[in-house]
Amino acid sequence: MRTSVITPKSKKELKSAITSTLDGYSYNLFEGEIRKGDKYAAISYRFFGNNISVEVLYWQDGKTSPVDYPSHCTTPTGVTNKVAKFLGLK
Repeated sequence: MRTSVITPKSKKELKSAITSTLDGYSYNLFEGEIRKGDKYAAISYRFFGNNISVEVLYWQDGKTSPVDYPSHCTTPTGVTNKVAKFLGLK
């Protein structure tokens, strides 16, 4: 897993940055912040019993609490779609 901050310009670039492919399966290996302007999505992992879920928290600089409800995804595509929508990436 990598922890970092990225600033993608497009949805395609975002998916490429957070996805790793091994044996034909896609995995989300990114943990950190995805930024665009003063908005960012914080990506982390949560365990629910035997399942792992990617938690996405939506933040804006200068705010002391998230600006939207958290999302939980199980695939890199789900993370990409939700983060791209929040940040306005096409």
